[in-house]
Amino acid sequence: MTHNIYLIIPLLILAFIFSTAYMALQLSGDAGINRLLERKPKYYSLLLQWQKKWNRLIDAYRIALVVTSYFVFILVYNLSYEFDLIQKIVFYIVVLAVYTFLIWMLVRAIAENYADRISMIVVPFAALLSWLLLPFTAPLNWLENQIHREFTKYSDIDDRPTTEDEVINLIDENSDQELDAEEREIIRSVFEFGDTVVREVMTPRVDIIGLSSTAFVEECIKLAGQKPHSRFPVYYESIDDVVGMVHIRDLLRSTVDQYALEISTLVKKVAFVPETMPLNDVLQMMKKKRSQLVMVVDEYGGTSGLVTMEDVIEELVGEIEDEYDLDEKDLIKRSDGTILVQAKMPIYELNEALSASFLESDEYDSIGGLICSELGYIPAIGDYLELSGYQIKIQNASQRQIKIIQLTLSPAHTADES
Repeated sequence: MTHNIYLIIPLLILAFIFSTAYMALQLSGDAGINRLLERKPKYYSLLLQWQKKWNRLIDAYRIALVVTSYFVFILVYNLSYEFDLIQKIVFYIVVLAVYTFLIWMLVRAIAENYADRISMIVVPFAALLSWLLLPFTAPLNWLENQIHREFTKYSDIDDRPTTEDEVINLIDENSDQELDAEEREIIRSVFEFGDTVVREVMTPRVDIIGLSSTAFVEECIKLAGQKPHSRFPVYYESIDDVVGMVHIRDLLRSTVDQYALEISTLVKKVAFVPETMPLNDVLQMMKKKRSQLVMVVDEYGGTSGLVTMEDVIEELVGEIEDEYDLDEKDLIKRSDGTILVQAKMPIYELNEALSASFLESDEYDSIGGLICSELGYIPAIGDYLELSGYQIKIQNASQRQIKIIQLTLSPAHTADES
């Protein structure tokens, strides 16, 4: 029995070392290698040699850990051979607790905080171990790849974790440490950016301020001076027939002799994109064409809205407020507990701002669209309804659209929170 104890202790120490090395190498990964190359230039050639074979180093320590653990548990079993049932159960629980603490909890805490430093220490030994264990790691890697390939054939891509999921989870886990709230939001926005379509960020058709192509330069200057925009779409007969855009700079540069000319003489070309075009593609197109404004069209070719470079950038970095935005906030919380909301505010933004659960759908994007969908008609000023724990009152509306709503937590919802 004493002989077994003397063997278990060094094997546990070995298992601890192998487990720490394995987890440190795994946590360092490709990004860690690049950091190590910068921080340890004297080991550049060694690290560069193993950069593309990093997984072989990880596999070497993984196999060493499995083999060591196997012998530990054989010795533990031999040690408990003469115990009765109760003694065996207690003994196994104690051993399992010690093993879990040493090989998992303690190892994880150390490896997460010193991953790069440990990796730098263990890489030379991992290289030697990798060559020694190559007869075992090579067939095991081949078998693992075959199994992975077979399961990949029949699995749905949506069921598999992605790098995006891992990064977002990492952000959430470290929410109170390295990153502040604004940095976390920007990183999340980068990932959401690829899933966002232009319809979600465009200025809708009803809010577009356009200029008729037959209007004179002088009257367009007066109109543009009253509006908080620098670019205006120019249409022929209606907003569905946009022929281009004009910049207020070009209007202001016009001479007095040009005031009597039609605005069409100053029109520049504008691009058209479908509602469903991914925002990332829109950004690339705008960069390529050096365009600050594009028109959004529906499936029938009619004007659905417009989107500017500012709209696109705001999806990444958040709202960029200027002097004109101060009076146009989407959401205002009042001292009496009520909340005023622009009906055009996207539902996902409202849910984030209020930690609410208003239903999202492909049929509509804004809270105003949700209300019209629920009611089946366009409500009038003063109309009430209740949705997702909120009492909703229509504060401002026209015959064609809802403009402003007032939200109040319903009594039942308030009681639940209390």
